[in-house]
Amino acid sequence: MARFLFLAAAGSCVATYSHGSCPLTHRTANVISRTAKLCNAVCLILSARTCQALKEEAHGEHSIQLLQHTRDRYGRQRAHDPSSFFNVSAILADSPEGTFLSRMSILVQAVGLTYNTTTPKFQPELADAHISSGSGTWFRKKQFDRDPDKGGVFARTFVNDERRSAVVAFKGICDTLGLEQCVIDACKLKSIGAYGNLSEAMASIVGADEQACEGYKEHLNYVEQALSYAEMVRAALEDYEIMMTGHSMGGLLAIVTASQMGLQALTFAPTPFHNVLKEELNLTDEQISRMDAKDLVATCDPFDCGINSAYVDDARRGSKTCLYMDTDEPSPCKSLPAPYESAGWREQLHTNGSGLASLVPAAQNLLCKMSAHQWPRYEAIVLEQGSDGAPSNLPVCNTDFSVLDVSDGMWQKLDFLRTWFGSYRPG
Repeated sequence: MARFLFLAAAGSCVATYSHGSCPLTHRTANVISRTAKLCNAVCLILSARTCQALKEEAHGEHSIQLLQHTRDRYGRQRAHDPSSFFNVSAILADSPEGTFLSRMSILVQAVGLTYNTTTPKFQPELADAHISSGSGTWFRKKQFDRDPDKGGVFARTFVNDERRSAVVAFKGICDTLGLEQCVIDACKLKSIGAYGNLSEAMASIVGADEQACEGYKEHLNYVEQALSYAEMVRAALEDYEIMMTGHSMGGLLAIVTASQMGLQALTFAPTPFHNVLKEELNLTDEQISRMDAKDLVATCDPFDCGINSAYVDDARRGSKTCLYMDTDEPSPCKSLPAPYESAGWREQLHTNGSGLASLVPAAQNLLCKMSAHQWPRYEAIVLEQGSDGAPSNLPVCNTDFSVLDVSDGMWQKLDFLRTWFGSYRPG
């Protein structure tokens, strides 16, 4: 019982009940309110930083019942109506039942069609395909197609006029060796340190060395390209609800763009974007931490995004990371410590060094990540259903999954417990 109370007091779910300075969930308030001293004790055990993060997370979660306000980069007030079709909080909570699969099916199809109607994965039979779902048809508006000649930002927009709603999908990186746009993508990944200390070596093995990347410098302004594209779409669809999405680099662009335009983004395994926010948009860590994380969401396989976080500090700070736990992991991952579950997993996964030699100790991690990161795998696990038609892999969400804090020992020791109560859903 004491263990249950400790976890309940430390955790955060949908609504907030506060006693003193520590957050308690509304659902457990009937139990916890009789043990006020426990709350103070928990906050004494946890670091101030951890307790504050718990409080902020709990505070943000009750937004499912509130009108959500943000400002875009021009200071204009934006509002997300909780009754809108793409309500991120409702989607992730599958509330009402069926919301998760019905909305995620649209986003998954949008990302898939963006890959499959652009090079190098272009499929001619899908050239005129649209998104079909139980909620209607989402038509691809070809006038919004973005297909740069050499490389850069590729994008598609899908629109449902009846619902006055649109989905903007950015394409992820390409990995075809020798293809120019793939080299440009690799140069971009290198420039933002997407693999941490492994970034230079990862770029060099696909031909994105210093000389090659210097020649493509004018094509690497991905954020500027994405913002310009999104602003063009919004101007044309001024009174439409717009949801941003993407996988890999496409997820990065969706979250960064949405954060600057007061839009929502629901993405799949985005490339770490902390360096982009700081170095390209000149945001401070304080400004990044104040971003509207509840509307900027990265959904991930735990190994995929966990290995990112092992190499890149604050990989997804400013967003909420939602993990598809308990899926059948690719074979290269099965011998590795489970991210967000195993004690000390970050230190065990991280490898040191630079240059090509750094790839040798990191080989198992990279094989695991590349296997877990494949888009067809996300298509399968996101939309998998149980025998009752409910989603098999409803993700577990927390802003703490987005960051790597190596300075706070207690924070790391609590990883396993935080995952336990993060997935706990009282009846």
